[in-house]
Amino acid sequence: MRQFLSCWALNFTVIYFLFFLGHFGVLKFLNSSLFEFNLLISYFFNFLFSLIIIIVLIKNILSLSPQTGFIFMFLSGLKFFVFFVFFYPIFKQDGVIQLIEKTTFLIPYFIGLLLEIYIVGFKTKN
Repeated sequence: MRQFLSCWALNFTVIYFLFFLGHFGVLKFLNSSLFEFNLLISYFFNFLFSLIIIIVLIKNILSLSPQTGFIFMFLSGLKFFVFFVFFYPIFKQDGVIQLIEKTTFLIPYFIGLLLEIYIVGFKTKN
């Protein structure tokens, strides 16, 4: 299990970092700052929370817990809720949520969600 987690944690980190670089590149192309839309914080938060979710789910799968699906739904909802509570007020400060602010929230969130599903799904098949 430890070997599986370390292998997937490395792949997970590399994929997240590549998406971050791509997102950062697009913002630079649009002449936006890295800190203007909290891109770094957004990716870091989603990266850590997704990694925790993957570890918790894999440990539950190994114990053959029938509640694994409910745990996944709860943790995903919690991640969305915490992210929304902390970032929504920041995005709403000027009264309008711009498209760039929406993508700063949605892209890292969905990358994490897709990777969570893929990694945990891969582990359940094996």
